[in-house]
Amino acid sequence: MKNLKENYRRVSEKVNEVVESVCREMKIACRTNVMEGKAEFSTRTSTNIMKLLNHFGIKTTLIKLEKHLVQGKHVWKCDIILSEWVAHRIATGSFLRRNKGVNEGYRFSPPKLETFFKDDKNHETQRSREVLEEAKLECGRETITIDLIDKMEKMAISIFEILDQMWKAK
Repeated sequence: MKNLKENYRRVSEKVNEVVESVCREMKIACRTNVMEGKAEFSTRTSTNIMKLLNHFGIKTTLIKLEKHLVQGKHVWKCDIILSEWVAHRIATGSFLRRNKGVNEGYRFSPPKLETFFKDDKNHETQRSREVLEEAKLECGRETITIDLIDKMEKMAISIFEILDQMWKAK
């Protein structure tokens, strides 16, 4: 248990270093209205998050970061499901606009999960689980079944919990 906690602390510190670095650079970029280096920061941030998730046993598409490529990393080829799972710990922002009557700051335990269809033309419309089940979406050669939806929901909550703990450890 002690080794696990120490390992968790080291991983957490590394992720936080990267996040702080990216935040500093983005503040500078926002002030100058220039996002020079955005691709590098985005790649580094997503790579470190994928490494963290892999460390905790959650499979990601990451194979490795190419150090000689500023914007590159190797990832497994995969099909993209045009749905987005959003987990909330605290009711705020757009959640409140969609859910009148919920007070700002309401704490969800377990986290509240929402699903959206990724469609830029229609502004990412929200979908209930039931709509997702009935849609029988095709993704590559796979049909999105109830079992896959269950798995994706569990993964979304697990990923949220890991990242939530990382930010708290700071």
